Amino acid sequence: MKGAVVYYTRWGNCGQVAESIRDGLIEAGHEVGIGDPRSIGGLDPDLRFIVIGSPTRIGQPVGQIKRFIRMHVTDAWFDRPFAAFGTGLKKGIDNGEEISADKLYKTLEIRGLRPLAQPFRAGVEAARGPLVEGSLDRAKQFGRDLGALLDAPQD
Repeated sequence: MKGAVVYYTRWGNCGQVAESIRDGLIEAGHEVGIGDPRSIGGLDPDLRFIVIGSPTRIGQPVGQIKRFIRMHVTDAWFDRPFAAFGTGLKKGIDNGEEISADKLYKTLEIRGLRPLAQPFRAGVEAARGPLVEGSLDRAKQFGRDLGALLDAPQD
């Protein structure tokens, strides 16, 4: 199945997570493009699923990702599968605080897309990173799991 991973990164952490998720999806047999909102431009109408991620800024996804969703995740995406991911401070994640992944999940679900899995949350030790140890392995497994869910028969 053909899909895309769209993400924004400032310090590189969210980009590393995006690449690991993409790698897991490819290992699961899917064709996956990857890029930030600027390099992706719009969404190819032939895409069957999307994975969107963002770092957390003041409890929210960054503006570039929110604008991308507003402009490109249109009614044509109704009932197509999605997954959301994000990076946030480990301390906040450990305390149960919402991060960008949670907000993206809610936004895409409200827009009528079908969630494949709960949001993937990757912790960073400080604003600029590094990622919490093991995050990239978990992200790759998340991608593999998404791939298996995409292959599963739909009810």
